[in-house]
Amino acid sequence: MRGFGVLIDFVNFVFFIGLIVFFILYIIVGDRVGIFSQIAKMLIPVSYFFGMFILALKSDQDKYEKFRKEDKLDEIIVYLDRVDSIKDIIVIIIMCVVIIFLGMIEGLGAVDFLQAASSFVYMYLWHLLIFRKKEDQGNIQYMTNFDKIKDRIAIFFLPLLIMGVAMASGPTLVSDMFQAGAALLIMLSWRKLMIKS
Repeated sequence: MRGFGVLIDFVNFVFFIGLIVFFILYIIVGDRVGIFSQIAKMLIPVSYFFGMFILALKSDQDKYEKFRKEDKLDEIIVYLDRVDSIKDIIVIIIMCVVIIFLGMIEGLGAVDFLQAASSFVYMYLWHLLIFRKKEDQGNIQYMTNFDKIKDRIAIFFLPLLIMGVAMASGPTLVSDMFQAGAALLIMLSWRKLMIKS
């Protein structure tokens, strides 16, 4: 995990230096201060979710190190069954409906449906990974501490996906932030409930 931590720190450092260089060369030297204000308006909503994603990575890195030192990475924390799998799919569908519903705040458009569809595909593919049968325990479904860490990182990436779709189609709106935040809260709450049960 030491290498993974160094990689995360390196990516953060490169991103920060890249922003500084971009700011100096493109904005100040290129005399594009007006464009900078437009870019800032577009990136500020994404920065909240990117910051939460980085904090989740750091937090989960510490958990990973703790579990690895205690040799508890592969410790089973919850057994999953078909009912949990069905509930997970229902929660994913509810999340997509909420994304579409929140899109109505500023006018429902094709972007809202694209955000819901991309969120569904992403979370359904992740669902397939979480609920796969594992051969080492007699072909049953379960989550380990390591699975929980990976699941949390995947869920914290979800708002970045939603905001990325919004940014690709034009300026981000307030409804896009609500959509991303609601999706994050729904999935985090469900996973906590699923793991406790």
